[in-house]
Amino acid sequence: MSTKRLNRAIEASDFVVAFKDYGVSQIDIATVARVDPKTVYAWKAKSTRPRSSTYSRLDGLREVVRILEDSLTTRGVGQWLHANNRLIEGQRPLDALREGKQDQVLQAAKSFIDGSYV
Repeated sequence: MSTKRLNRAIEASDFVVAFKDYGVSQIDIATVARVDPKTVYAWKAKSTRPRSSTYSRLDGLREVVRILEDSLTTRGVGQWLHANNRLIEGQRPLDALREGKQDQVLQAAKSFIDGSYV
């Protein structure tokens, strides 16, 4: 169910609900999207819509989740996103995504799935 929900996410409110299944809170989403947590609550209530650059960051998070979900449980995906990661300078992937390091996070996710994580 989580995968289908995430794949069909179009509106920001859809992303908020879908990411919850992976242990990604509204505060985590605010971190990645570079917005105030109150903004994410408004998205969930469908009272506001994000800018296109924000959608791009949400889609970047979705891409990382899609890579990880092939090998990890939904809970495992959330744990990976919240853990410090050596391949991204010891940062949590969520924080690295906030800083625009999507390529590094994607590479770290692929390395993890390939079994070459150190």
